[in-house]
Amino acid sequence: MAEEALGFKNGTKVLLFVKLGTPAAWVTLACLKTNSWDSSTDQIDTTTKCSGRYKTSLPGDISWSFKGDGNAIDDTVAVSQASFNVLAGLQKAGTTFPMKMVGVDDPTDVIRGNVFITSISKSAGRNEAVGFSSTFQGVGEYFLTPEAP
Repeated sequence: MAEEALGFKNGTKVLLFVKLGTPAAWVTLACLKTNSWDSSTDQIDTTTKCSGRYKTSLPGDISWSFKGDGNAIDDTVAVSQASFNVLAGLQKAGTTFPMKMVGVDDPTDVIRGNVFITSISKSAGRNEAVGFSSTFQGVGEYFLTPEAP
């Protein structure tokens, strides 16, 4: 009960989507187990002899990225999702594309922007589901609002 009053959200309902195709349409990344968004700001060191024992700095460039880990799927079965093979093709081509992480029950809970794939991997352990992992580097500004219709 207390969790609901505080507005906690179930991470299962926050997914990664990519915008692909002609005409372009949002599709989910297939069968993710985890997804995340990270951002950092570079520090411009302004420390001088006048600063005493404490460093001083200014905010510099901002970088951001999405990450996703999940199970690889058969492309012929789940054609409405972005599979490992689709992502590998985008990475190989060096394609920049729109991506968003959004709550399926709350479309205002969104982080979005343009990305390209900086890393992608596939794993196949004994008696394990075939898995994949991918990192998507943000290009330019990210947005915390839904895109205009």
